[in-house]
Amino acid sequence: MKRREIPALVSGELVSAAWHEWQRWKRFGLAHGKGWIHERPIYVRAIEICEQEFEHWQYRKASEHGRQ
Repeated sequence: MKRREIPALVSGELVSAAWHEWQRWKRFGLAHGKGWIHERPIYVRAIEICEQEFEHWQYRKASEHGRQ
């Protein structure tokens, strides 16, 4: 799967909900506080996807800054 194919696979509502869950995780950690194994798989996957996108965004910004 290529990055450009992802938007077609998810709805705007799903992305919005995942982003809010990711933000909550960044601030407070996992909901149950007992590690990822105790969370719903879809919740963990949503966090992983958002975290990967955030890391990619940081990389792009750093790369752009390095070229200036």
